[in-house]
This record gives sequence, structure tokens and C-alpha cells, in this order.
Amino acid sequence: MLTNYNQLFKIGELEKAESSIYIEEASFKVISSPQNFVMKFPAAVCIIMLMLVVCIPSQDKQHGIIWLEGLGRMIPHLCKYLRLSLGLSRSVEVVCPNFPRDAVGVFKHTWPAALGFNHAGLPSWFDVSIPSWFFNTLPGVPTSGVRDLEQSSLFVDYLIQELIKQGIPAQNIVVAGYSQGGALTLYHAVHSEYKIGGFVSLAGWYPNLLADPSVNHPAINEETPILQVHGLMDGIVLFKTAEQTAQALSGIFTEYNFQENTFETHVTVINPFTIRGVRNWLQLHNLLSFDTVESVQDTFYDLFGANNPAQNSLEFSLEN
Repeated sequence: MLTNYNQLFKIGELEKAESSIYIEEASFKVISSPQNFVMKFPAAVCIIMLMLVVCIPSQDKQHGIIWLEGLGRMIPHLCKYLRLSLGLSRSVEVVCPNFPRDAVGVFKHTWPAALGFNHAGLPSWFDVSIPSWFFNTLPGVPTSGVRDLEQSSLFVDYLIQELIKQGIPAQNIVVAGYSQGGALTLYHAVHSEYKIGGFVSLAGWYPNLLADPSVNHPAINEETPILQVHGLMDGIVLFKTAEQTAQALSGIFTEYNFQENTFETHVTVINPFTIRGVRNWLQLHNLLSFDTVESVQDTFYDLFGANNPAQNSLEFSLEN
């Protein structure tokens, strides 16, 4: 199953190669005929210039971010949106893997109707045996699929390994996710075999918090910066659940930052202000690389008052 994801790291190179071959062939057809050379000289010049642009080697990847989506969410061109919204530079490799399995149990029978999925095809990182309102309420009883979590965490380690093979240092890699993907992000922070640059969880929680003995022991990433963001009005993964997660994990991670978004729900926690807060946090910890020119998103923030003192409640506290 894991080998299918090898294509994630070769698509860009293949597309670039195909484009280069196409341009080179087009240029050859124009200038190879003497009688057409003079007539089509302007076109040949344009094509040669385009060749130079296409064939220039892309910037070497120096950073990487792995984004883990939430339950059932498969957004086309997600990596492009993530790069644009965060203003990431081209030196950052963005990886948005597909889900390795379909959900069963509670997720299968309670969520598909609301999300528009049928019972046979709800993408999921792991299964849950009780509704989300009761997360972290049963001491010693796993509420999420233990085996699923282990396999998904190993899969994320596999993706990290692939980025390292590309020459990206482990300390320059960030794992981030939303909702169930955010839950896997926090789980992976505890169980990963690699010490990486940072973790970001939006609207997530720690699965099996009261039944996983690993949360009571130091992890390899105990000094790695972690950001957990949660909406106070979240009615799917309750704020109390997220707060319990933060209290437990802050005891084993020395740089754990829990951000409460007062007016946000599970769905609205991802918004321009949150994204800007995440970017600020990443820059504070010297993680990833960003475009130096003013981006479209900064203009958007300025237009809609993200720097207005009245919006300070939506901005992140970057003390930790």
C-alpha cells in the first residue's frame, strides 16, 4: 500500500520533463527547415526563450511540509492552495497524501449522510468506536482504532523518510493536519521515529488519550515545537477534549503552544486569520521558507483588518 505513494515525489519531475521535450521538439520543427527559418524567425525566438524558462532547473527543495486532511475531505489541488495561503516559497516540498483506508464503525454509520459520502467510501486515517462528543472520557478504554493509528503513523514516517531521501534535513520538515488529520499529527508527534522541525494541529485531539501509556513518557520530539489550535465553539471535537489533550501533551513536550480561537467552530477554525497565525508561528520557529515579496494573502489581511486592534483576539500569542 505504501509503495503507491512513490508517485507523490516524481510527478513534478515527470511533468517538467514532458514540457521540456515538447518545447524542444516544437523549436526543432520551426528552425530545421531553411525556407521557413526567415519567415518564422520571430516564432523561433519566442520558442527558444520559452525553452530557457522551462528548462531552467527548479530550486532545490530545502524544506518540507506534510499535510494530513480531515475525515472524508479530498480537496482537489490541496497542495497548491496550501502553498498559496501560507505564502510558501518554491524551496518547500508540499506533500498532501491520500487516505490509506475507508472508515468503519461509528464514522461509517454517523458521518457519511452529513458529509455526502456513502457507507462504502468514507476516507479515514483511523476508525473511532464512539461518537466524538465522548472522546477522552473513558479511562483505559481505546476509543480509536489502535492498529489504524499505528499504521497511519508509520505511513507518515515513510513520507518523512522520502523527504529526507530528497536531501531535505529532518529538522526542516513539518507535519500538520486538520480535524482527524490534526489528531494523527499529535499522535505522530508522540510516536514518530524521526525528530523533525515541528507539528501543527488544527481542530485536532489526541486519540486514546486516557488509554495510551506513551503520553506518560518522553518522546523523541520532546523539544520539537508543537502548535495546537482549537475553536472554543467547536461542536464536533469539543473544546474540553482539545484542552485535555493540551494539558497532557504539554507535560511531555517542552515547546507546546495551545491556541484558543474564541469565536471559531470546527469548520470555521481554518480562516485567513488562523492561517496567518500559523505562518507567524512557523516563522518564529524558523520553520519552512516563505516568499519575500508581499503576497496576495497579506494584501487580503490588510484589506479585511487582520492588523486592526479589534481583531487581536483572532491573532496568535507567540510567547511560546
